[in-house]
Formats: sequence, C-alpha cells, structure tokens
Amino acid sequence: MRRQSVWMWAVCLSLSLTACHRHESVASPLAPVAKQAKRMSAADIKQSQQQAERAKPQTHPLTKVSKLWVEGNMRILVQEGGSKSEIVALNPNTKKSKDVHLKLHNGILLLDRHLKTPMRTFVLRTNALRSIKVKRGAQVIFLSDHKRPLGIKMRDGGTVQFQRGAKIKHLTVEGSGHSKVFGPVPESMGLNIKKIAYQAGKGSRLVVNYIKGVDLNVVAGGAGDVSLYGLVANLTANLRDKVTLNAKALPVGRAYITAVDKSTANVWPLASLQARAYGAAQIAYFHRPKHLTRYAERSGAILDETTTVG
Repeated sequence: MRRQSVWMWAVCLSLSLTACHRHESVASPLAPVAKQAKRMSAADIKQSQQQAERAKPQTHPLTKVSKLWVEGNMRILVQEGGSKSEIVALNPNTKKSKDVHLKLHNGILLLDRHLKTPMRTFVLRTNALRSIKVKRGAQVIFLSDHKRPLGIKMRDGGTVQFQRGAKIKHLTVEGSGHSKVFGPVPESMGLNIKKIAYQAGKGSRLVVNYIKGVDLNVVAGGAGDVSLYGLVANLTANLRDKVTLNAKALPVGRAYITAVDKSTANVWPLASLQARAYGAAQIAYFHRPKHLTRYAERSGAILDETTTVG
C-alpha cells in the first residue's frame, strides 16, 4: 500500500511540474533556476580535459580509494569503473613539484594545495568511492554513474557536480563561502538526496539543483541561505537561528516545516503543509495546498504568499 502511495505522489508531482512548464500564464516555481550559479557544461568539461591533456599528464597508481578529501584550487574529474585506481595530473606544475600535497592512508586520498595558485586539474579513476570532502573552493565532477550511496561534506565553499544521476545519503555544509551541488542534464535523472545538514555563517550560501526523490530531510542553522531546486514527494525541514530556506523552486507533495528563532522558510507545497513557527520565525507558502495545518507562537508567522505569484 505504501509503495502504491509513493508512486501516486510521484505521478502527481510530475504532472504538476509539467503543467507549470506548459502554461506560460502560470508562474512556474522553477523560474528562479535561471538566476542561480551555472554548472559546468559537458562541452566545458571536455575542453578543459583536452587542454590539460596536452600538457603531458603524469599518472600515479593508487591502492583502493574509498574516500576523497580535496582542498584548495583544484578540479577533480572522477571516472568510476575498471579494476584499478589511479590519479592523473593533467596539467602538472613542472616548476613547483610540491605545490600539491597528496597522501593516501587507510583508503582516504587527500589532495591539498594553496587557494591562490592557478587551477590544477586531476583525473581520479576508482571504483570504490563512498564519500568525499570538499573544502576552500575545490571542485569535484563525476563523469560517470555513481551507483553507491555517497556522503558529501563541504566546508568554506566548493562545487560538486554529477554528469549522471546519483544517490546522496547525506550532504553536510559548514563554514563560509558559496557551496554548489549540481545534478545531471537532462534533469529527468536528478539527484536523490536523503538529508541535508547546513550550519554556516552570514553571507554563506548553498545551492542544490536538481533534486528528484521521495523523502528529503533538511536540518539548517546559522545565518546563511539554502536554495533548493527540483521535485520531491515529502520535505521535512527543521530551521533555527537566522538561516533562510528558499524552496519555492522545489515543489513538494507534503511539507513539514518547523522554524524557530529568526529563521525563514519559503516553500511550494502541493498537497499538504504542516507549518510551525516559534519565536520570530516566518514560514511563507507560495502555493496553496489542499490541506494546511499551521501553528505560530509568540512573534512567529505563517504567511500566505500565493497572491504574490502570477
């Protein structure tokens, strides 16, 4: 019975999203997508790889790599599959052979370099990657299918991009800067993300596009901004401090939102919304759901913003 219910919600969500695209007179919740930071196109990735390969790449064999930690001004192109692990420096720096710190210990591959140095590109070939950690503006791009559930941790900005679909069991974002997680094109493949944990400072931002799944749990605090794009059946969000959740471009079947302190949530519920605002928190909905349950305490507010759309 549960499987049938989930399937029906997925069908309803898909139809609702299609309707938004077909009728220009109806304001689409996906309109803000065009304004966000752009992902690297397949052509850009290919061109970057071809240019770097002309600089006499250096190959370093590796034992099994299950975790990747990358920090600094580097772009890692991950190719999964095959029977061996290796890392290829596509544009090696012949003047400073030690400008990149590389270490492999207990299945953890660590790559670290100074942020202000020019961008370096590497290809990592592996078949056992289970988690990645991205820090200080580093970029990790998956060129092939990632079939295992993946854990992602980001600190002080960076980019993770998937050229094909992926299952992400948890996404954790901390520190400052802008963090971006991009799914594949076409968007029909999407990123199946289970949980997002966000704790960042003022001026920080997380952008995730394109999410497509059944259940998404968001726990966020601090003073940053979390912007989500895609399509999910069930969204559960617990917000605190001064964080802002922008999910107007994430149509959801059922939304369960709890906001405390001075946090803010902007959501697009289709079927139902349970909204609880405490302290000076605000929860705004931009599509009127069929079922609405709201509770506000002290200066908390549940705002109907459907009249501002269209």
